[in-house]
Amino acid sequence: MFNKVSNFQLRQISARQAQKVSIEPALVLTDCTNGIISECMAQPGTSRFLGINGAGTRNLMIHTNYTRNADDTALILNKFIPKGAVIYKPFGK
Repeated sequence: MFNKVSNFQLRQISARQAQKVSIEPALVLTDCTNGIISECMAQPGTSRFLGINGAGTRNLMIHTNYTRNADDTALILNKFIPKGAVIYKPFGK
């Protein structure tokens, strides 16, 4: 979980939920700004991979992530995220 993190890059992270029955995303970002999430991989057994929350979310670029192993939605954005705050280029689904 990342909360109010700015100026960051998540790269080459391989993840899934700690508990296989969880519906929470493997990676959760809340009110994060100026970040890049790239070259990450959903491990086999992943339900949801990436969740982004918060009205303070700004300037996120998500690209070149392998999410084929995610059973559900690869990216979940909550309704409070400002339009255009997240640029998402899916790969592998």
